Amino acid sequence: MVEPVKGMAPDLPCILYYFFFFLLLPSSLVAQSNGNVTVGDSLTAGDEAALWLSPAEDFAFGFRQLGQKDLYLLAIWYYKIPNKTIIWYANGDSPAPKESTVKLTAELGVVLNNPQGGEIWKSGPVNGEAASGFMNDTGNFLVANENGEKLWQSFDFPTDTLLPTQIMEKNDTGGLSSRLSETNFSRGRFQFRLIGDGNAVLNTINLRTGSPYDAYFWSNTVDSGYQVVFNESGYLYVLRANNEREPLTLGSVVSATENYHRATLNFDGVFVLYSHPKNSSGNERWSVVRTMPENICINVSGKLGTGPCGFNGVCTISPDQRANCSCPQRFLPLDPDDPYGGCKPDFPTQVCTEDVPNAPEDYELVTLTNIDWPESDYEMYTPYNIEDCKKACLQDCFCNVIVFTEGKCWKKKLPLSNGRQDASVNRVSFIKVRNYTLPGPPPIPKENRDPKKNRDGLVLVVSVLLGGSMFFNLVLAGVVSFGLLFSYHNKFTRTPQVERAVQSNLRCFSYKDLVHATNGFKEEVGRGSFGIVYKGLIQIGSGVPVAIKKLHRFAKEIDKEFKTESQTSNAIRGTKGYVAPEWFRSKLITAKVDVYSFGVVLLEIICCRKCVDSEESGERAILTDWAYDCYQAGMMHALVENDEEALDDMEKFERFVMVAVWCIQEDPNLRPTMKMVMLMLEGIIQVDVPPCPSPSTSYTGIIQA
Repeated sequence: MVEPVKGMAPDLPCILYYFFFFLLLPSSLVAQSNGNVTVGDSLTAGDEAALWLSPAEDFAFGFRQLGQKDLYLLAIWYYKIPNKTIIWYANGDSPAPKESTVKLTAELGVVLNNPQGGEIWKSGPVNGEAASGFMNDTGNFLVANENGEKLWQSFDFPTDTLLPTQIMEKNDTGGLSSRLSETNFSRGRFQFRLIGDGNAVLNTINLRTGSPYDAYFWSNTVDSGYQVVFNESGYLYVLRANNEREPLTLGSVVSATENYHRATLNFDGVFVLYSHPKNSSGNERWSVVRTMPENICINVSGKLGTGPCGFNGVCTISPDQRANCSCPQRFLPLDPDDPYGGCKPDFPTQVCTEDVPNAPEDYELVTLTNIDWPESDYEMYTPYNIEDCKKACLQDCFCNVIVFTEGKCWKKKLPLSNGRQDASVNRVSFIKVRNYTLPGPPPIPKENRDPKKNRDGLVLVVSVLLGGSMFFNLVLAGVVSFGLLFSYHNKFTRTPQVERAVQSNLRCFSYKDLVHATNGFKEEVGRGSFGIVYKGLIQIGSGVPVAIKKLHRFAKEIDKEFKTESQTSNAIRGTKGYVAPEWFRSKLITAKVDVYSFGVVLLEIICCRKCVDSEESGERAILTDWAYDCYQAGMMHALVENDEEALDDMEKFERFVMVAVWCIQEDPNLRPTMKMVMLMLEGIIQVDVPPCPSPSTSYTGIIQA
């Protein structure tokens, strides 16, 4: 047999074999090998193998699953290193459901659609017709026309990260924006920008409007800086107009040939320069080159904004110069899963009203050491001793916290901002809390106001226990008018007792109060997944009938079980008429199902009728549909049959209806959280115009004058 000579070209049959082999490969696999994408190519969320890789496979473009949820982020990430760090994302505020697709189109560039074909995000507008895309080894995804001219690139729309060869121009749209948390890619509270005066700055923002607050770091390039440059060697600097560089990378850095470099604005407001070896063994982590600022706990300042740890939170600096957040004594996290989201008091705070105890002996001061909230002062006394400082706070109903050091006494009100704890904070703080030795519940206020409509009273009673804390984690009390169970022609009987309920202040009830109200949880009126509902009578001026739900298990167990259920079961749980649509559609079940149910109950309270009523005429039978029809047609008076009491305060009436419509949105992502619901009901935040709750339903103008 003749052996082929080493180095000799292969014969023709061999060449044809390889030619046809590659010709028959799927186009998506070919695209993965060289970074090229052609018009019509697409990826599907949930298909982990579907990626557009850069030529050297340093970077991947595709879908990343968000935790254990069936929600996905369209992103670019480091493909070769084990932790596959994300460096760009398209839809942080609108996660894509499973089976969503991203496609390169000629007219709109890169388009992300949900499984029903609705548009979630697009790269456009492109100035011309797209012909191809390219995922390159710098981490930049480009869209080009048939002549290879760039129409769009991800580098022009950075999220929270800059990469080598990337440039940020002065007043660039948005600059960098942090995530909301480590796993939540919605817009966060911090920005990195090159502003009009030439300074590169870090600042906090108003999350609702995006408006920037005071800077807490700046590059000292005022009147001279015009670009932020991250060069191919891994150096980050501000380029001045005279071509001089103001370095943001200090000292030397490791080789860019053998290491990746990135600059990321983290969710806690720390801007960090990192490096990572390209040929990773799997054990290496990103090395910190520099953090800006050096101490986020101390350097974030200003009268506005929450700082890295949210309102009332306390920040301590970690060894890698990141923020560790905690709640001070007698405070709890607003969100148990987010230690950076702020804290709430676990006690009723003092307010300046005669309806609650205000005598100094009704309160006590809890001592905290080396903690301060320097931006929350409203009065300062000097010279003062510590006892006079305490006395001044106990006698002031506005005072919630005092800080004392070296003869100076500062008074503070809630919420507190930019809290920090450190040995260098050489001062003592005191938090004023309600004295637990007080006998019985707060006194009932005098009847010194005009009576109001019963609907305000009913919503108020609901707010009482939704807004209160859960005593010993045993009882979650939700209060609904007992008239929902016993009605006359489906309308509430307006009683003096309910009228007087309006005049009570918001109250939290102890477990003992609820045992007494239900006569020892004697009369059962219903059951839920986690507890039993009992008939009760609460004394608010006079007896007000209520329904009280007692939980079977502790809150932590319930939360764990609920999460085990958002994975193992979607069997419908709840009362007919109050159940969210996702239960019937095998969709992801979250806490938003309870928001839907609350919205239905709120409409019942507003309209004084049941959510499903076969005795009503056809268009009125389903309350949720009927309520939106009336709202959309501008005939909300029909909801209350021209009840003058309800229409006396049209602004509040309309706000309550709008909140209810937001709660019953078919898309759970559009429903607010219960925290937001309470803020909207109380008028603390503005309520935007709600969309149609069921877009798939055709509203045909059935409302008649």
